[in-house]
Amino acid sequence: MKAKTLIILGVLAVLALMVVPALALSPLAATSSAPAASTISWAPPAKPAVSSEPAQTAKPLDPDGIDQLITATNGAVQVSVSRATGAVRFIAVSPTQADALSAQLAPAQAPQAQADAFWAEYGSLFGIEDPARQLKYVGSKTDRLGATRLEYRQVHDGVPVFAGILFVHFNDRDQMTAVNGVSVPDITVTSTPRLTAEQAG
Repeated sequence: MKAKTLIILGVLAVLALMVVPALALSPLAATSSAPAASTISWAPPAKPAVSSEPAQTAKPLDPDGIDQLITATNGAVQVSVSRATGAVRFIAVSPTQADALSAQLAPAQAPQAQADAFWAEYGSLFGIEDPARQLKYVGSKTDRLGATRLEYRQVHDGVPVFAGILFVHFNDRDQMTAVNGVSVPDITVTSTPRLTAEQAG
């Protein structure tokens, strides 16, 4: 009797193991009104802002000069200004009007002559008020396509300014296509050393 009872209980257990999973996978289970288990999502707390102060944006050093440049080239240039210093950092001439800048500076002149004319006329946009004193011509490079790049170093009282490098670009027809680089305007620090060479050791 006990053996029969154990056999019946075993059969019921097996049936239970087969029926319960089947019910869970049946369409009836999907339409059950029982509430679905909720999922828990977590996100790390937002990091505090480094500073609540709004970023300061410097005004262009020479807004009138920028307007003059745009007018003189009939709007053929795009000008980008540094938010940190207000100095122009990039001037690009439209490829469809490639001669717009060269034509009003020094037509039919060599690249360096055009660059000299540009710095004399628009150097203030970069914070260069006296190109002869503040810029040193380093040299030029011409690539295999004929494009030429002139390099200038900014100097203060004859001392090179850290990161002060400016470039003037020309296409293979000696038309000025762009001017870009970094300049440091309004330098007031003295270039006279406080120590002699002997004192500096």
